[in-house]
Amino acid sequence: MSSKYLSAYVKVVRLQLVVGVVISAIVAPFFGFVFAGSFLYGALLMGVNSWLMSRRMQAVQGALLSADQRVLYVGAAVRFMLLIVALFVAHLLGMFLLLVALGMFAAQAVLFFIMWMNFRKEGKGEGLG
Repeated sequence: MSSKYLSAYVKVVRLQLVVGVVISAIVAPFFGFVFAGSFLYGALLMGVNSWLMSRRMQAVQGALLSADQRVLYVGAAVRFMLLIVALFVAHLLGMFLLLVALGMFAAQAVLFFIMWMNFRKEGKGEGLG
């Protein structure tokens, strides 16, 4: 994976985490730290998931198509299992799973928005930078 794409993933993960921290900081005084922590935990889960996905995509760079598919499927299965374990840990810690899910949704919305903006730039011929 080129450094341009890797830096784009780093920006996405950083923005996902910043959005999680900012929303958690806004929510904490009104609803308490358990609510804010639950939301932040969900955003962190998706940030880590995005980071792991970027590392997996970097690993398949230049491999054969069938090997690429195998590596991506294994990576998706591993990330899914890690997500299930992380949600179980959140439950054991007494977090609100709905708020964890909302944090996950917010982080994925950030990813969607950034990718949508990048595809619009690409469509106009401006590139990904």
